[in-house]
Amino acid sequence: MEVQSLLFWFSLFLCPGCPNTNVILEMFQRSLPMHFKKFVCILPGHFPPGSDGVEILWTLTVITASLGICAFLIYLWRTILAVEPQEYQVNLQQITEKINWFEKESRELAEEISIWEQKIREAKKHLSETETENMFLSDETPKLKLQDEFEDPELRVLRSKKYDLEDSKKVLEDKCNALSSMKTTKEAELKQLKKRVDTLTEFYEQTKVAAEEKLKKTHYELVAKKNQLSATEKNLKVATEEIDKYKQQVQEMQEQLQESELTFRHQIAVHEKNAQDNWVKARFWEREIAQQSREKAYLKHRKMLPERHRRQELIPGRPETQNPPGRGLFQI
Repeated sequence: MEVQSLLFWFSLFLCPGCPNTNVILEMFQRSLPMHFKKFVCILPGHFPPGSDGVEILWTLTVITASLGICAFLIYLWRTILAVEPQEYQVNLQQITEKINWFEKESRELAEEISIWEQKIREAKKHLSETETENMFLSDETPKLKLQDEFEDPELRVLRSKKYDLEDSKKVLEDKCNALSSMKTTKEAELKQLKKRVDTLTEFYEQTKVAAEEKLKKTHYELVAKKNQLSATEKNLKVATEEIDKYKQQVQEMQEQLQESELTFRHQIAVHEKNAQDNWVKARFWEREIAQQSREKAYLKHRKMLPERHRRQELIPGRPETQNPPGRGLFQI
């Protein structure tokens, strides 16, 4: 109990809010026993008591704070940094799909344009053939007019053919004009699609370069984070080793405290026993002194009495056989 009270007053006097700390320390150090001073000197170098006695707790709080920061960094690395590369991959995949779709559409339009161009060439060829036939018929018309009187049915057939060819020529010209206008529209659409493909390819290249730069940056950051995490893991190992050492030292200190408490209790019991023995001896010597003072008073009284009374008093017995007043059962 005395050791616990000493530890309580020691921690109370060394608090930062305690006034007149130096005076109280001087008074307290004067009253400390030698064993407690030895116990204070046994403290290791990792736990200096300091001027306020709370430095041990501060070291433990700093270690726990560093462990918490390391755990927070690991959480950030596992949750946030692992998602960004996947988003970039999704955007690049969408852009490539769009570019492939536009290229496919441009190829289909080019095939359609080539088909229409072939049709236009065929129509032009047919138109040239009809024109040659028309020219031939126009050349043959004067001859046919001369022979009109003799060959009326044949002339009529040729005229009908001529009219049919002219009609087909007009139809083919209309088709050729429609095909040429369609060709121009398709060429304009193809140009627009090529422009869009070019812009998309440029945008894709720019985004690809930016994404690659960002991925490189994130890769460097991840490498730096990994290095930092490896360093923090090493620091954590060192911190855990230091904590184990501190725990072992605290356990040793507790064992030393228990041993010192047992020694203090043993010494206190010895001192209490010695004090009790001294008290018993003091009481014994007090009684002896009181008995001697009574005997002296009795002897002095006998000297003061006349000789006659003294003879009368000596008759019952000798003074050695008589008990002086105050002596009896309390004599030791």
